Amino acid sequence: MKRVLHNKPEPYRGGYEMHVDCKYAHEYTFTDPYCKSTIVAGETRQECFKQLRDRGWIIHRDRTTTCPDCAKKV
Repeated sequence: MKRVLHNKPEPYRGGYEMHVDCKYAHEYTFTDPYCKSTIVAGETRQECFKQLRDRGWIIHRDRTTTCPDCAKKV
């Protein structure tokens, strides 16, 4: 069987993808446009942390996070 190369092969993706949730309980309503969780991706963990901090999230030493809405109230 002859092997044929793909026209535009996709390189493998490396890095991190973080799914974070707020550590405080929220009552979700359908009128609330803000989700209390988010997903970030980057080449390194520090790059992901920077994206979260830029969005207003707080990252705690116990591996939990606080959303921007709760961060304003604390």
